[in-house]
Amino acid sequence: MTGTLRVVVTGTGGGVGTTTIAAALFAYLAGPAGPVPCLGDRTGGELLLRIPAYFGSRPVDEALIIQDLGCHATSAVLLGLLDEPVLLVVVTAATPDGLRLADEFVGRLPRRARLGTVVVPVAVFGRQRIEAQLAAMLLAGLPMLFPVPSDRVLAAGGPIRFESLAPGTTTALVSVASQVRELLGTSVTVRPLTW
Repeated sequence: MTGTLRVVVTGTGGGVGTTTIAAALFAYLAGPAGPVPCLGDRTGGELLLRIPAYFGSRPVDEALIIQDLGCHATSAVLLGLLDEPVLLVVVTAATPDGLRLADEFVGRLPRRARLGTVVVPVAVFGRQRIEAQLAAMLLAGLPMLFPVPSDRVLAAGGPIRFESLAPGTTTALVSVASQVRELLGTSVTVRPLTW
């Protein structure tokens, strides 16, 4: 992708972690120094509440936009956004129903949009047995899947304390951000945040 790079983060329902994933992408793509991405927030300001304050004094990279659409994965607004070059991150609950909703949504996307879509199932409702369903979705050609485990730090609300995340959560979030960076074709290095 060239010119303005837009990452659209949207969810299959309320409370699945869409804003949390958008905030994590912002932090990991910004890294510990240098400019931060622009933010587009359709969640009434919730996105800014999830981002630690130390990012506020840094310059903004206007060529990279992270757009949090909240739980509007099926809205016509989102499908209209796909007329522009975007990288789509679909956040869903790590449950059988959540995976089904993500699969159905991605299946309705135009082929060109589907190829660059990242699906992030987040464990927000306790541990669910979804391993077989994840494997079947990958075999069926669903785009990149990056499950994020349950983590009390993510569930706590407020600014994400990245230094307090469980190792498995850090690994999962770094994997999501690394895949997004790779798809964007940027030279940003994604690594765990250790402030």
